[in-house]
Amino acid sequence: MPRSMPMLCQQALAHAPAPSVAPTLAPRPAPAPVLAPMPAPALAPMRTPALAVALALIVCTALSVGLTSPSAAAGSGGGGHGVRGWGPRLGVTVNPDQFHFGMHLDAGNFAERVRFQPNIEVGVGDHVTTVALNFEAMYRFRKRWDVWTPYAGGGLGLNFFDWDHGYGDSSDTELGVNALGGIEKGLSNGDRFFLELKLGLANSPDFKVTVGWTFE
Repeated sequence: MPRSMPMLCQQALAHAPAPSVAPTLAPRPAPAPVLAPMPAPALAPMRTPALAVALALIVCTALSVGLTSPSAAAGSGGGGHGVRGWGPRLGVTVNPDQFHFGMHLDAGNFAERVRFQPNIEVGVGDHVTTVALNFEAMYRFRKRWDVWTPYAGGGLGLNFFDWDHGYGDSSDTELGVNALGGIEKGLSNGDRFFLELKLGLANSPDFKVTVGWTFE
C-alpha cells in the first residue's frame, strides 16, 4: 500500500541533515589608546637681577674706599680722603624717557677740589628698566662751600637695560661714558644740595637732569 504524501514528507524531514550555523565571533576589544608622555615645561633661563648686581658692586666699592682710605674728613664738606657722605638723588631721563632715582657716595678728594663720587641710578618708564652704576669724578671751581659753586666732571657707567616688549623681555649690558656738570651749595650743618646735568656720550641715556642731597 503506497505511503501517503504527508508521511513521506515527515520521513524526509527527519533524515535531512541539520543546517550548519556559522559560529558567531565575539568582537575583539579595541586597543587602549596610548597616551604620549607630556613634555616637561621648558624652564626660562635664570638671569641675575641687574639691580642686585649693581647694589653689590656699589657696596663693594664703598667698603673698599672706606677701608683703604687713611681717614674720613669731617666738617662742612671740606677736602680730605675717605667716605665723607652719602645721599639720595632723583630726576628725569631723556631717551629713554624715564623717571630715575638712586643714591651716591662722596668718597673724598683724591686731588685739590677733585672728588670721587660713585652713584647708582635706577630708571623706570618707556617700556624699559635701566640700572646705571656710575664711577664719576668731579672738579669744584671754588673752595668755599657756603655759596653756590659750579662743578664739572665725568666718568664711566655700567648700564643694565631690561626691555619689556609686550610679547617678551630682553636685556643688555653696556659700558657707557658720561660727562656732567652742575652747581652745589653747602649748608650750615655740613649737608649739601646739588643740581646736575649728565650727558651720555656713548652707550648711556642721552641726558639726565638730577637733584640730590648729600648727608655728612
